[in-house]
Amino acid sequence: MQKDGFPLMLKLLEHKPPRPSTIFFSHRFTIGDCKGNNTLAGRYGTFTSKCALISCTCDCPSQKADDPHYPIRFLTQQLVEDACALSNVTARNKALQDMSYHYVPNNAFYKLCSAGNIFGIHGCTPVNPMHALLLGILKYVMTGFCGDASPLRPGDQGRLDIIIKDFLRLLWCTARAFFPRCDFTNGLTNLIFYVFSGVLPVHSFLDATSLMVSQT
Repeated sequence: MQKDGFPLMLKLLEHKPPRPSTIFFSHRFTIGDCKGNNTLAGRYGTFTSKCALISCTCDCPSQKADDPHYPIRFLTQQLVEDACALSNVTARNKALQDMSYHYVPNNAFYKLCSAGNIFGIHGCTPVNPMHALLLGILKYVMTGFCGDASPLRPGDQGRLDIIIKDFLRLLWCTARAFFPRCDFTNGLTNLIFYVFSGVLPVHSFLDATSLMVSQT
């Protein structure tokens, strides 16, 4: 369909008859999760700190993933293709490893028309909100709040769970349609992934309560 197009009788103006036209489709973006998108691009499936780059889209090192000011460079399709085309095997493997990429010389996405998008599959995989926010930012927030470096003293986490459970009990029955899930079965300090959407409003409540207490 990208090569020959799709024939269609297209009417562009109200007072003009339809004209035989050919529509060509371009590959604009691919929807999927982070791991799946990385696999399509040819990147490694790991996200450990030892992995050279953290994403299939840019050259941000894993060690700099927490630096919002790191001057990243987006990976283009040509850059990855050039690395795969190196005749010297040692040089080729080194170039690909530096980008956390496998040797995929015939990636099917390279044959698709991207309508001038120089990044190709490497730049048309939008961030998945669930992994970026719920299992990403909010998980790091909770790790800092309840993890080994938590400012809470021993016993405070249990008392906090009781406070939140009592305060949010009314929402469970009367406002489920208006709030994300916040009935944390195992408490706020021991969450499972599908309740992370309720963490944000609960933290907002905690911050507001802390602010009011500090002002009184």
